[in-house]
Amino acid sequence: MIRISLLTRFRPTRCPRPHSHSVIRRRRKLRIYANVELLCLDEVGYLSCDDKAADLLYEVVNRRYERKSLIVTTNRPFQQWNEVFPNATCIATLLDRLLHHADATVLEGDSYRYREAEIEKNARQRRSSKS
Repeated sequence: MIRISLLTRFRPTRCPRPHSHSVIRRRRKLRIYANVELLCLDEVGYLSCDDKAADLLYEVVNRRYERKSLIVTTNRPFQQWNEVFPNATCIATLLDRLLHHADATVLEGDSYRYREAEIEKNARQRRSSKS
């Protein structure tokens, strides 16, 4: 059985914080993130994070580096990650480890949610104009 863990909308509240959790709890959480077969970090960059969150993300990525699979989704190009993690010193090293063996796929175009909303809006307008 493959164990998968998903962190959606990666943000500090999803990560063990040094000042808000015991050291034992933090180590346990990091061990879980480091050892699941596949870790999915969804929407990295959706919210800005502080340097402590960047350090924790780096720690997870570093523990998984060349050992376990990782999927990262983001709405930001990697060149803008310094805006996601302002004041973080580990961004270059984090990206180095993330991209070393990566298959990066860039998807361009309108969001499918936006496209669906436009279709629904047009359908409502057609129905209301017929009434």
